[in-house]
Amino acid sequence: MNNKRTLYILFSKTPYQDKVKTRLAKVIGEEQATKVFVNSLSLTLTQLPSFDDQYRFLQISLYSSDQIKYWNQFSTFIQPDSPDLGFRIGQTILANKRNYDQIIILGGDCPLITTDIYLEAEEALNENDMVWGPAKDGGFYLCGFLTKIGEDLFHNIEYSSSQTLLQLLEKVKQRNISYDLLTTCSDLDTY
Repeated sequence: MNNKRTLYILFSKTPYQDKVKTRLAKVIGEEQATKVFVNSLSLTLTQLPSFDDQYRFLQISLYSSDQIKYWNQFSTFIQPDSPDLGFRIGQTILANKRNYDQIIILGGDCPLITTDIYLEAEEALNENDMVWGPAKDGGFYLCGFLTKIGEDLFHNIEYSSSQTLLQLLEKVKQRNISYDLLTTCSDLDTY
């Protein structure tokens, strides 16, 4: 464990039926997809590291919700809807980089993530500027970085595609940013 001030940011849609896991919902129905998402989000949040002065948690969502019992551990930032995830990530970095040494972004749709993976991400940031948790579908379930990383790194990326992580890593390499990769995991986008 390091002594850096770490901000964990959960980028998650608020679990309202017909608003989450739309690709999955096409196969199993909206109600079931919402239930799967809520369960996955709950599992993800139970694995977060213990709280102390070093950690802060921020939940990014379009709406507030009392549907997730773990939501109360987050300071909630209700973010306006923007079709560009990279822009939303960039705005979050700008708003928080002065108060933290590193930021770890996670999604709520990777139920296989464990506390050990979070701690491994923190350790990777002792030796690297960035760390990525690759998702099997070509995206990522976790992204950690030192706050010196520019927010524009996340701009002009095709998110929710099989090329997302490859595009991001290409930009990382062009900028000579050191990085490490965690274990590849599945997230819940398709059945």
